[in-house]
Order: sequence, then C-alpha cells, then structure tokens
Amino acid sequence: MNPILNYNKGVITIESIHPLYDKSIECLLCKQKSTTKKVRSRFVKVAKYDTDFCPVHADSAVNPLYYNIFVCPHCGFSYSEDFSRHFPPHYNGNHFGKSQLPVGSPSF
Repeated sequence: MNPILNYNKGVITIESIHPLYDKSIECLLCKQKSTTKKVRSRFVKVAKYDTDFCPVHADSAVNPLYYNIFVCPHCGFSYSEDFSRHFPPHYNGNHFGKSQLPVGSPSF
C-alpha cells in the first residue's frame, strides 16, 4: 500500500491506498448487479516484456490481467469491458442449453 497525505482543517493524516478497488457491474446477460475488483492504474508497473510481448508486472500480486474478466456470481456469464453490451436480436438466453449451465443458475 502507498501512503498518501490528507490535509483536512489543518490536520495532516496519513492514509494508505489499496491497489484494488470495488467496481459495481451489471451482468450483460442476466442484468443482476454485483461488485468486482479492479486495479488502480497508479499501481500498474511493467517491469519487462516476455518474448511473446506479455507484460511482466513489477508486483505480481497487482497484475491487471487477473482482474480483466468479470464473472457474474448469479449466472456465471464471463465478459470484459471490451464486450458489446448488445446481444443479437434472435438471442433468447438458451444458447448454452440447461445441461451446460452451472448448478444453481437461474433458468432462462
């Protein structure tokens, strides 16, 4: 954690900022709201690149690639911020079939 100084009404306090923060998301498929973790950009420091151009981060515990994909805790649908928010008009939610949905998933 990085310390920061706060100046409030003549009092200086030192607080720590955690590299991860909570982000509210809405599932693109089931529309349920939940929270996920994201990495603050100030903590993303690339130490080097592998031969396949994959970044190696200075702090392996703060690797933004681990927090790039959101998984809905309600229906199990996974997506990133790069996904389109719109599904084709003919999509009715039964694309995977009931046998492939996780146990406890809502039926569509």
